[in-house]
Amino acid sequence: ASDVYKRQGFTRPFYEKALREVLPRNNWQYAGMIHSNMAKEYMMAGYADSALKETEASIRYLNKVNRKGYVYATCATDIGEMLTRLKSYKEAEQYLLEAYHILDSLKTKDNRLIVLSALSNLYVESGQYAKATASVRLLLYLAEAYKSKIFLRNAYKVLSEIAERKGESDSALRYYKIYKDWNDTIFNENKERTI
Repeated sequence: ASDVYKRQGFTRPFYEKALREVLPRNNWQYAGMIHSNMAKEYMMAGYADSALKETEASIRYLNKVNRKGYVYATCATDIGEMLTRLKSYKEAEQYLLEAYHILDSLKTKDNRLIVLSALSNLYVESGQYAKATASVRLLLYLAEAYKSKIFLRNAYKVLSEIAERKGESDSALRYYKIYKDWNDTIFNENKERTI
């Protein structure tokens, strides 16, 4: 696995140091987050088995959390996204819905967009098109309300995927064009900022 660290600039020693800081304090939320971050790095490096192990470790720590707040919800979102990629759809949905309810109760605005985007992707991936449509419509509504270009882009991508999978090629193409327009806008703005 050492080639993972070299190729991906993997920062496992940093994460292990962070774990040594949080574990003696029984800070289970942050321990869970550290493991979910490692899971994401493994997944990006193409090591699904290691990603699964880290996701399971993250879940073990989250199960010890009593007061479920913002950090817990963030971690649960990451776990839901990882489980979606690992095709554990039912479990992924439980974590994402829990994260959404926590963030909703905390009245966080744009953080809900992250979870809705993840839920929309999960429902498309698992072929639950009615649920995908409901969550992406809410995502679209909130993204417009908060003027979030990234999540407007994400919503139109999901709408295009739903239409394509349902065999509605005209709608799929229309949504895909809107998705591409938002994607180009975001890319150009990032390029201008860099310059």
